Amino acid sequence: MAPRALLCVFLLTAAASARAGELVVRIHGLDAAKGEIQVELFGESDRLTFPYAERGVTAEVRLKARTLDAPSTDASVAFGDLAAGRYAIVVVDDANGNGDLDRNLLGIPTESYGFSNGVRPTLRAPTFDEAAIGVAAAATTLADITVRR
Repeated sequence: MAPRALLCVFLLTAAASARAGELVVRIHGLDAAKGEIQVELFGESDRLTFPYAERGVTAEVRLKARTLDAPSTDASVAFGDLAAGRYAIVVVDDANGNGDLDRNLLGIPTESYGFSNGVRPTLRAPTFDEAAIGVAAAATTLADITVRR
């Protein structure tokens, strides 16, 4: 009896993994000489915290710029095993590696950043719906993001 139950759990787990989607984020415009690159992925459950990772994020990747193939200004990050749905992405080219998007006294970012869908509203952060892209089950979705100040 126990082997059958174990087989059922295995088959259900395998079927769920087969339906998972992958999101490949291709980043352009990086300053590969210093700092780190932060790639933050927000799912539907994190839509209210978007784009502020410190308030909750689905997944986050940090890459040291010096690990990229110099003098590359491009990088790619893959998020696998994603449930089908909508996701929004924030990329920060954190030049000083302090883990924050630095801003001047007026609150204007002094480091390069970008959002999925190329959205870049004036005088406010984008909404989740503006930046959201669809990820399909059992498929690879590509997202190109160019960072700039």
